[in-house]
Amino acid sequence: MKIKKRTEIVSAKNFTVHSIVRWLDSQLPSHPRLKVFFRTISPRHFLNGDWNTGGTCDNTTPLSGGSEVVQHGSSDPVIEGAVKG
Repeated sequence: MKIKKRTEIVSAKNFTVHSIVRWLDSQLPSHPRLKVFFRTISPRHFLNGDWNTGGTCDNTTPLSGGSEVVQHGSSDPVIEGAVKG
């Protein structure tokens, strides 16, 4: 039962992400200067492990306007596949 539920969640996520990307693609020709930023969760920022495995976060100030978080690729293959097409 647990495997089936996980499969259903992955399928729903896949459907949702691909639907959003298709809609955005359909809007881009009408808005040629549109820039799209896609983020589902905040970027990972823990050092030496995740939050639940002993990782720590030394960030004491939030990102300021104009700050940039750069990550090459995605840790989520469903998202990356949808965005790359």
